[in-house]
Amino acid sequence: MQTKPVFDAFALTGRTAIVSGGNSGIGTAICRELAAQGANVLIAYLNQAETAQALAAEIERAGVAAATARCAISDPADVEDLFRTADNRWGRVDILVNNAGVEVRCEPHA
Repeated sequence: MQTKPVFDAFALTGRTAIVSGGNSGIGTAICRELAAQGANVLIAYLNQAETAQALAAEIERAGVAAATARCAISDPADVEDLFRTADNRWGRVDILVNNAGVEVRCEPHA
């Protein structure tokens, strides 16, 4: 006989996650998995708002709350606004995934 735990410390239902760079690549996969586990997801993006909004709509169609916010992670005011957005919408932030990054290609040194 299997029993259910009274408290599951790893359950994400009702928790809120912010994922920077959540509108592409690994960030998108992270957003989808967090949502699949029941977490509310705030998708932070710098460019491609339409992609972020499409992902949020996909997550919401699956029955989980999602939102988007433009955020330049290097700008402290943008980061404050990002957290304020999550707080205003869900009243909390439980998970922060620092996924945003910039790829710079250059010629190898000889």
